[in-house]
Amino acid sequence: SQSAEWRAWAAMKSRSLNPKHKAFPNYGGRGIRVCDRWADSFSSFLEDVGLRPNEVCSLDRVNNDGNYEPGNVRWATSTQQARNKDRALRHEFTVDDALLVERLAEGFASQSVGLLALAAKIRAVAPASLALVSGD
Repeated sequence: SQSAEWRAWAAMKSRSLNPKHKAFPNYGGRGIRVCDRWADSFSSFLEDVGLRPNEVCSLDRVNNDGNYEPGNVRWATSTQQARNKDRALRHEFTVDDALLVERLAEGFASQSVGLLALAAKIRAVAPASLALVSGD
């Protein structure tokens, strides 16, 4: 039986390098590559990324559009990974989004909806907008 780290390394390579892998369109097909140092050596990968800190962590790219390479890969929980994906949406915030959030806030205020309920509604429809509204 292989270690969790080895399985993560092998899966990373497969989804990025093997066009027959079911996830290839979301990785290698998008141009996500594995650096030569890691593609050729599990020990180099392990040296750079380290041991998985616990059973709930999996491999994550800090920049979701970046490659699997030193400085862009970490072990992360599913919550950290979800936040990382949200961060990618924040740069797409537009003036129209701000107007939408403002209108939603006015509408909910007129209905005496609490701030937490408003935040939940905005998060459901516009996570990028909420990120800026909440000051993240």
